[in-house]
Amino acid sequence: MTQAGETKRQNFNVTPEQEAQIEWLREAIGAASAKETILRAVSVLSALKEYNQKKGQMVSLYEAEYDTWLEEQIQALQQGKPENLDVPHLIEELEALVRGEKSAVENFAYQIILHLLLIDYWSEESLWNRRHWRSEVDNFQFQLNNRLTKNLKIHLVSRLDYIYGKARKAAVNKTGILDRFPEQNIYDLSQILGEDDLP
Repeated sequence: MTQAGETKRQNFNVTPEQEAQIEWLREAIGAASAKETILRAVSVLSALKEYNQKKGQMVSLYEAEYDTWLEEQIQALQQGKPENLDVPHLIEELEALVRGEKSAVENFAYQIILHLLLIDYWSEESLWNRRHWRSEVDNFQFQLNNRLTKNLKIHLVSRLDYIYGKARKAAVNKTGILDRFPEQNIYDLSQILGEDDLP
């Protein structure tokens, strides 16, 4: 090492090993000098510190003030500021929203199928309860149609046989009749949505 190099190392108060690391980093990032390398490293570390602090604030806000957190996320999206987004919690919320929507449309379909089975096959009670059951079907169909999107409709079609099985089991339990309700699904999506009832 030259006299000048030794003097610089002593002024920076670095060991030869640290000087070698700085030199490696300088070459890796294409910095012109050791000073520029250190300044760039400090800048990156400062940005990381700020990010971690902001992330910590986001987590605290998400856990303590959900409505405020949600408003801030909406503003960040509207203003095109991805750096202000709390991405992990946004993903968590979107996944929960999708699960909730899928569960809701499945539940409406289940209720519709159950009441259609009672109307169509429980003749002993249908005479007295048909109007009420039909009203329930209309209500569930209205709510289901209001929630359905293209993707949710595809999801519902893929789950119809499973939902029918659950509804049939409920109908058997309600009526005590084991052999009257068809084992295989007899209702297609248009019937469940009430499209066949439209004038």
